[in-house]
This record gives sequence, structure tokens and C-alpha cells, in this order.
Amino acid sequence: MFVRTLSKSIFLLTSLVIITCVIYPLALWFVGQTLFPFQANGSIIYDSKNKPVGSKLIAQPFTKDEYFQPRPSAASYDASASTSSALAASNYALRDRVARMIGPIAKYQNGQSVAPDILKWYRQDKFQGKPHIVLQWEALHKKKLPTFTNNDVPAIFFEMWQQDHPDVQLQDIPGDFVTTSASGLDPDISLQNAEYQLDRVAAKWASTLKRNPDDVRKEIEQILQENTASPFGGLAGEKFVNVLEVNLELNKHYGSSS
Repeated sequence: MFVRTLSKSIFLLTSLVIITCVIYPLALWFVGQTLFPFQANGSIIYDSKNKPVGSKLIAQPFTKDEYFQPRPSAASYDASASTSSALAASNYALRDRVARMIGPIAKYQNGQSVAPDILKWYRQDKFQGKPHIVLQWEALHKKKLPTFTNNDVPAIFFEMWQQDHPDVQLQDIPGDFVTTSASGLDPDISLQNAEYQLDRVAAKWASTLKRNPDDVRKEIEQILQENTASPFGGLAGEKFVNVLEVNLELNKHYGSSS
């Protein structure tokens, strides 16, 4: 009786091991490689020379002005360290980081840059009617301000300048331009975000190629539209573009940036 029970147990265990550790994985591998090879192999994207440049699912940093840039990443775009910033909207560290991003690029409603006015305000060395802006910044942040140049002023002091000018009307900035995703690796940006970056991208390519900025802008806007997608075929959510894919299209259209 014992031998019979043991043999049945061994047979059952062996059968389950074969099914779960051999047949099932092989079945999944076969289905993936035959029906979904792109997804099963990491959604890898290749350039015009058939060289892998990244995954469609993982964001990577683009810093050059001629490229669209992804959302900020609390994980530094490291796929092995996916994480969010976990900072609440009321957190001063989050507000300071966002303000540093907005300051250098903020514009009035008429399209003029705010940065020169921030520098002019800073040179007056008064905040809320009191002197010594730097000392007040250090008191607010509870730390000493590192050495900086005039080029850093719009980023460092934007929030203080805005508090001193509460009635100033600025252009809206897309939320995903300054906020991280839950994973820190979101490969997509909203179409609104891409269009916000369009002037910078077009101006740089026009300068590099020595072409009319308006013509280049129209071409890149068309590239954006051709690479725009939306959830469930447009039935839900807002339109978005994959940053890596659209930047590869720019390279294909205008030649690789160096």
C-alpha cells in the first residue's frame, strides 16, 4: 500500500513538474515568438542601421535641444530601479524641483521669456519688501545656497519671484513636463507636452540645417501627428507620443544629430 501510494505521488509530482516547468514555458515561448515576437523580446526598437537603441516601453534621457525630452524620472531612467518620487503636492522639495524646471523656460502670455525679468528682480535684492534675497532663500530652504551664476538665477529664484508677482499671467505648462510618472520610466509624453517642446526642437533643427524655422516647424508638427496614439484607439484618455520613436523619426528625416 505504501509503495503504491508513493509511486502515485512520484508520478503526480513528475507530471506536474513536466507540465509547469517544461510544457507550459515552452508553450508560452512558442506563442510569444510566433504571434508576438516584438513584445516577447522586450519591444526593442532599432535605428536605420538595424542597431538596437532602446525599448519602446522604457524611457531614456534625451538632453539635446533638437530632441523631444521625456518626463522627469525619480529613477534616473534606470530600468532596474523603477520608482516614483513619492512626494505630495504640498512637499516643498517637489515644488522647488518643479520651479527650477519652469523658471528658465517660463513665458508670459505674449510669448516673451520671464527669465530676464527674474534676473532684473534678483539684482534689486529685495523679496517681500525685505533685503538680501539669498539669505531669505536659505532661511526658507533651511540650507546654504551653493555657488551659482546669473544663468542659474531664473531656476533657483523662480518661485520667490512668482510670490513677489502674484498677478503675473504665465503660459500654462503641461503637467507631465515637470512631474514624474509612477514608475519613473514612462516612455510616452502627452501630445500637449510634445507641442510645448516643438518650438525648441524646430528652432534647433532649423539652425543646424540652416533652413527656414517655420518650414521645419511644420514638418516636425506633421511628424508628431503621424506618431500620435491614444488609449483604446481614441475612445479614452488623451493623445500621446512615444519619445524614442518620434526622436528616431527626426533622425530619419533630418539625419542623425551629433
